[in-house]
Amino acid sequence: MNTRIVFQPKSVLCSLLWFLLVCPLMTFGQQNADASANKKLIANDKTATKTTALPQADTPRPFKLIFEFGGQITSVDGSRPSKFEEYRKVREGAYVRKFSLSANPDASPLFFRFTGREPSERDQRYRLDLGRYGTFRTTFDYTGIPHLYARGARSPFSSSEGGVLTIPDNVQTAFQNATNDQLPALVRNYVSSLPLSTLRVQRHTTDFRQTVNVTENWKLRFNWWNQKKTGTSPLGTGSYERVGTPTGDTFRALSIELPAPVDYLTNQFTFGTSYTRAKWAINADYTFSKFENRIPSLTFDNPFRITDKQATGSGGVFDRMAFARGIFALAPSNEAKTFMISGFIELPHDSRWASALGWSQWEQNEDFLPYTLNSAIVASGLPAGTSVTDVAALPRRSLEGEVDTFSQDHLFTTRVTKSWMFNLHYRMYDYDNVTHHIKFPGYVAFGESFWRTNINTKPIENEPVSFTHQMASAESVWRIADPLDWKFEYKLDVWDRENRQVERSNEHTISTLFSYKPTNRFTGRLSYAYSDRSPLKYNPGILEFNRLRMFDQSKRLRHNASLQWQYHINPQLGLSGTFGYLSDDYDQNFFGLTKYIQAFGSIDLLCNVNDATTFYFNYGRDRYSYSLNQIAKTAVPFDLANRWNRDERDLLDTLGLGVTTYLAKEKLFLDVHYGYSFGRTRLTTVNPNTPSAINVLNAAAYPFPDVKTRLNEFNSDISYQLTPNFAIGTRYIYEPYHLEDYAWDNQQPYQFGQLPATQDGRRFLLLDSRYTGYDAHVWGAYVRFSW
Repeated sequence: MNTRIVFQPKSVLCSLLWFLLVCPLMTFGQQNADASANKKLIANDKTATKTTALPQADTPRPFKLIFEFGGQITSVDGSRPSKFEEYRKVREGAYVRKFSLSANPDASPLFFRFTGREPSERDQRYRLDLGRYGTFRTTFDYTGIPHLYARGARSPFSSSEGGVLTIPDNVQTAFQNATNDQLPALVRNYVSSLPLSTLRVQRHTTDFRQTVNVTENWKLRFNWWNQKKTGTSPLGTGSYERVGTPTGDTFRALSIELPAPVDYLTNQFTFGTSYTRAKWAINADYTFSKFENRIPSLTFDNPFRITDKQATGSGGVFDRMAFARGIFALAPSNEAKTFMISGFIELPHDSRWASALGWSQWEQNEDFLPYTLNSAIVASGLPAGTSVTDVAALPRRSLEGEVDTFSQDHLFTTRVTKSWMFNLHYRMYDYDNVTHHIKFPGYVAFGESFWRTNINTKPIENEPVSFTHQMASAESVWRIADPLDWKFEYKLDVWDRENRQVERSNEHTISTLFSYKPTNRFTGRLSYAYSDRSPLKYNPGILEFNRLRMFDQSKRLRHNASLQWQYHINPQLGLSGTFGYLSDDYDQNFFGLTKYIQAFGSIDLLCNVNDATTFYFNYGRDRYSYSLNQIAKTAVPFDLANRWNRDERDLLDTLGLGVTTYLAKEKLFLDVHYGYSFGRTRLTTVNPNTPSAINVLNAAAYPFPDVKTRLNEFNSDISYQLTPNFAIGTRYIYEPYHLEDYAWDNQQPYQFGQLPATQDGRRFLLLDSRYTGYDAHVWGAYVRFSW
């Protein structure tokens, strides 16, 4: 994929960029003549020196150029090694590794730096940073990040502009007319003849920032952030049919995985100003953001049907997904406008007040799509003279969605005594969804195959969700003694919601923290927080099993503890560690998530053997545990005998060590590091009771194999400085990755015959967008020029 940037002089935006970028460069030489006068300016400019360091007086470098290029070869083994380049591109052959061009004339307030990394790759980065200390600063960043889903995918679809995926009519006809016994062979033969394709999305991000110091106290700023995403990503669609047996249900899996085109463009502009005095300051910012999806909908052929058909049976239980052409609404285009104002003021008696207020308006008005393209569906309640495939049958042509938000943040802090500080903090976020409430006569369910006018007697309608989130806290910080500080905090967290299961919930949190620093060589922090969240009332609604609870709204008890420490054994050797434990406990009498545990620990060692050699080592372990109560969906009311418990435990161990050193009178540079990570997921399912005989297939606990991943990475980089301006180097990377995943190991584009006997996958067609383990080797050599 090639990226080309074209500047059009008639564009207002490009004219602005020309003024902000080129004009400062044109004045670079003229302003350098003021070197003697500018020395005083640099000395007095405290703000600039915090962000950009000046060159040292004893080694002035008015101009510096570094350019590094070389070549490399790669060797990657594995049946599907897409994971190796999931978020990067490893080029084979000649490549540019990095470059840097900088200028900072001696005794001048002007500075300039232009850098690039991997400019010949998909994962490339550029930065341009220039300005005049105390006057202005211009920064331009560009980042390219790929996301490779899979190479070797097989898609039966041909894509055209406008988000339309087609399949040859003769293929649809053959698949539709085939009997259940004939269909698998037909699909396998067809899939094996499909060409291989690549599923990848490329993200281009541009960030332009401009600041101007109008006076010593008054600053203006401008920011333009742009992101474009293009490519193809997998998108699943499907349904199922339940087939009853004397011992429970079996299922027909109906699914089509689509190569969905992606073409997103986001632009965000921010204009702001700040005015700062010794004892007060004020800031104001206005932001306009616009997201455009240039492919708002996806229309696709059904490989298994050439003609439309409505689902059969009572309530449409059979012959689902029997449409000839389906349609998807993709992410809608939208825009947002935000205004924020903030500031602080110093008060008497070592006190300060700081506040921030923000207002936003979000709007989305993408046109609705028709209910379906399946012309065989018989729908009721539509306007006279319209059909289910006609947008005129909709109660509205578009959503006209609007959300208004208001946020406020206030902090008061005061020093009561020399050793005691007290803080009060209040935050509020109001999300007001003023979108129209729309009632629909029905909707097309079960894979665009059947018309439903209600769900358990509930009408089909949207329910705009609104909420107000408030947090208030009081904090006391007390220096017990010179090495020991103690912080104690109480916080109240209140949610008020509309159109959710819980209208109001309160959460009380008590936390404490001890900081201990007996010497400059040791620092320790120990913290603990206890939280109790209680909904005033939980309404499960008619759509849910009445004993199911949403984890973000249900009652929860939380314990959160952490320990951090650093110990400098001597100036050359240091140790540090972090340990943490978080536990969320939910009511065990209800269904859904009942417990969540997160525990982690790490230890780091850094050793500066001498001025030329540094060694480091780190090890960490993370553990995540989930416990859920689940129940089989059978006849209402649910039979509690048909429940099972599901426990999941994720473990991740990481290890890293490396050394960097200069040898041969600092001409030979060596950088070697090794990283290892091992992840394991273990699923355990248990039936606390014996499932009823007629629901064994639905409710019996099923054992799952462990999922394991191992990643090793060895990276060595050796360079030799032949002359002060010329160096040569070589690097080698070895990266083996091992994956054991029962869900992916045997995955194929056509899964019939690979699924359990209780699942019929005759009409289950995937893209095979997956990856496997691999062994990768990369050898490279490069030269580096500096001037």
